[in-house]
Amino acid sequence: MDELLGESAEALLVQAGALDVGTREELLNETNRNRGQLAAIFEAHEPLGPLALYTLTRVLPIHRAVVGQ
Repeated sequence: MDELLGESAEALLVQAGALDVGTREELLNETNRNRGQLAAIFEAHEPLGPLALYTLTRVLPIHRAVVGQ
């Protein structure tokens, strides 16, 4: 992802308002089977951060698959 963006995805999320980025275990102290999934924490009133995260994880991979880059 970092190579495709030309910068750190984590840095981009922080610029978009993420308070922290890491695994669910690191951020939320989860111990279940989802603990290794990546997550980000945003302020409740911050709409740009979740939109950026959605774009990075859903739209960008689809675009990459269609365009072939």
